[in-house]
Amino acid sequence: METTLAVAIFAILLYALRWNRNRSGLPLPPGPKKLLLIGNMFDMPTEPQWETFLKWSKQFKSDIILNVTGTSSVVLSSIEAVKELFEKRSTLYSGR
Repeated sequence: METTLAVAIFAILLYALRWNRNRSGLPLPPGPKKLLLIGNMFDMPTEPQWETFLKWSKQFKSDIILNVTGTSSVVLSSIEAVKELFEKRSTLYSGR
């Protein structure tokens, strides 16, 4: 019983550390603080999404990243970022 509990606690801690780490090592844009396992589920807007994303982009002075139950989404809020990713690097992302 004690061994099972210790293994379960260790597995949860290992998952939490792995979940919190940036996998690519590259800096990600800022975003609202996320919760373990559910990410930004409770931060997702109920009002028109673009209004909330605009407010967050002004608050963080940048593009933003959201994570909902393990799925990350980057919201681009500058024309420069849109041109860089969708025009200049379009061949990298065309198959996704």
